[in-house]
Amino acid sequence: MKYFPKSVLGFILLFGITILGVNFIPTTNAGAVGPDTETLFFVKTKNTGSGKVELHTATKASNYKSSDLHTATWFSTADADNGYWQVVGRDLYFIKVCNTGSGYLEVHSATASSGYTSGMHAAYSSYLGGEYVCNKYKQSDSRPITISGSQNGFPRVFMTTGFSGDKTYAQSASGDRGINSNNYATTTPFGSQEANDAVGSNGILATRYNAMTFIKKQATGTGKIEFFQASKNNTSVSGTPSSQLVIATPTFYQLSDAKNGVFSSVDVNGDGRQEVSFVKTKNTDTKSIEVFYTNPSNYQQLGLASGTWFSLSDAQNGVFQFGSDS
Repeated sequence: MKYFPKSVLGFILLFGITILGVNFIPTTNAGAVGPDTETLFFVKTKNTGSGKVELHTATKASNYKSSDLHTATWFSTADADNGYWQVVGRDLYFIKVCNTGSGYLEVHSATASSGYTSGMHAAYSSYLGGEYVCNKYKQSDSRPITISGSQNGFPRVFMTTGFSGDKTYAQSASGDRGINSNNYATTTPFGSQEANDAVGSNGILATRYNAMTFIKKQATGTGKIEFFQASKNNTSVSGTPSSQLVIATPTFYQLSDAKNGVFSSVDVNGDGRQEVSFVKTKNTDTKSIEVFYTNPSNYQQLGLASGTWFSLSDAQNGVFQFGSDS
């Protein structure tokens, strides 16, 4: 898939970015703040120089060719494969689903205000933890568990828990007194085939506070990667998404890129609508990690296409997240 002009000069004129290599300067600016919806975050969990999980950025203001944050955190790299990593604002959260000390799903954080040396710790419902969720996590990352919003002073955790008949079920929980939780479930318009597609790595089925989304990456009717979204209209007070399908569309992306990077749905540009973002980590034209997101008014067009300072060699060393999640 060719997103870039073949001419280097054309590339520079079109995107205002150089493809020259960037030297890593190990400085720390843990207190950096600002609009991060278009920042590329890299949670480095393996082969770190510090021996700890590290957080790095590529900023939109620099056309993704430099960073405003390089820092180690208190998290050990030994936990690299025990759960999901997510940046919210400038805080790093770890949703631990395997090898938890409590036997429940746990959420831990490293906050920017502490210089990433401390944060919150909470255990969640047994319904969202234990061997079942751990095994699902190990089988596939196509049904991610996400943090979105808060309840009772704790981050709210969402996941797709299963399916029955022609409906998929979403579940949310909020830590309460460190161990109990408030749970809500809802059916969605995504049927068992979509759930099976997600489990089989044919797509990404994700739930957040305001939407459940499905990015279908294989066997699509249009020959393109497709995007579906169920809204939160007519929801209960829990804020979980309803069964109303509000978006069903092909996107700009080719099926040939399905295994070349990480797709996600998030409000990247801060306009209140979900974009389909793509962090391309393999077979890139610039020989660097590349970032893209769709135009939300027309998912078959791109709103951004850019190379970054990150090396392709780091593709297996951690998690890239486009946009500061919430």
